[in-house]
Amino acid sequence: MSILWLRQNKNHHNYYMSLFMKGEAKKHFVAGCRKRYGEKRSRKAKSDIIDDLMLYVGYKSRKHVIRVLNHTPEKRKRKPRGRHKILTPPMLELLREIWAMQGYPCSKLLKASLPDWLRAWKNRNTIPLDDERLKLVDVSASTLERALAPYRMADASLTKEAREQSLTQLKQSIPYVDRSRRPEKPGALSIDTVAHCQGDLSGSFVWTLTLTDELTHWTQNRAIWNKGQYVTCNALRYLFRRLPFRVRSLNTDNGSEFINHHVQRFLSDCYRTCKVTRSRPHKKNDNARVEERNRRVVREHFGDVRFDDEGFVRLLNRFYRYSNRILNHFSPCMHLVSKRRQGTRIIKQYDEAKTPYQRLMEHLPEGRRKERLKAFHESLDPIDLTSMVQQCRRAILHLLRQSQEIESE
Repeated sequence: MSILWLRQNKNHHNYYMSLFMKGEAKKHFVAGCRKRYGEKRSRKAKSDIIDDLMLYVGYKSRKHVIRVLNHTPEKRKRKPRGRHKILTPPMLELLREIWAMQGYPCSKLLKASLPDWLRAWKNRNTIPLDDERLKLVDVSASTLERALAPYRMADASLTKEAREQSLTQLKQSIPYVDRSRRPEKPGALSIDTVAHCQGDLSGSFVWTLTLTDELTHWTQNRAIWNKGQYVTCNALRYLFRRLPFRVRSLNTDNGSEFINHHVQRFLSDCYRTCKVTRSRPHKKNDNARVEERNRRVVREHFGDVRFDDEGFVRLLNRFYRYSNRILNHFSPCMHLVSKRRQGTRIIKQYDEAKTPYQRLMEHLPEGRRKERLKAFHESLDPIDLTSMVQQCRRAILHLLRQSQEIESE
């Protein structure tokens, strides 16, 4: 089909234009005509190009076609919309560093703390604070929020969904405990918490950490106010340092007070040889030793009362200091050796009753640690320890009655 035929049969113009002259085809055709129009010198040749454009593209005015052919299209530079950026790159860099040092708080808390942090930064003279960086104090909290939003979302550890996903991955990376093999050396520990909340987990109250060795039943307790990351790590450090043996492994339940990045980082930094395992969900027998100690040391003495006064922490730790000595040095325990079913009966066999101290002395190698532990055991008096336990228990119950009377008033 020739151009001449289309010129002569203008009734078919719209049909063929709908087939060929759309989108990119139209753009390329106009560009080709513009190039040929600039190269032609004769009036007749330029007139034919104008006719072609009117025929193929659908232009109705020859003057408009001439303007299109004489005009070289340029990309328009759009003016940026909105206000100019308040935070310059140096300001944003300093803001991100201060934000990271504070543990990524929200924008309102960050703005309230900026004056003190900028003053401390200026005193250190690590980076000179010019007038531009000091303007961070005048930036609104909403502007800080918008400026930090891309970095908050980019860091996978800062968003709520990512934190939950990260904790799920952390939990999946911790293997289940293997109860088919009995530990051969002391140091295989199980840990659990007891909430002194009277069934109500709202608000602040006292928690008790219970640490028990699987082989010897050696037990340590520590009361803490709430169960935040710093308090929990400090309590673990306190308990580990007072153990008469090396920590080899630590088995926990699936609670978030132990399975989190802060506690795992503490264990990996301070106790690199400690292997961390966890119990199976809803299987309390995986932590049977420490669950039994929770009942014997904590619940039998204080039941399920609520300790919502921080003063209970000091009294409880004093109580645990003496009760743990009685439990570890003068309270025999037995290990379950075998269990079998005979008809409708379940027959259990236990080993010889021994105190955790006696079991530990059988496994400790000869050395200064064993001699110190033996000398400390000989210096203890179970009668004096029992009286101290009763005295501490009376002090705790007295404080409990006082707090209940204050609440009733």
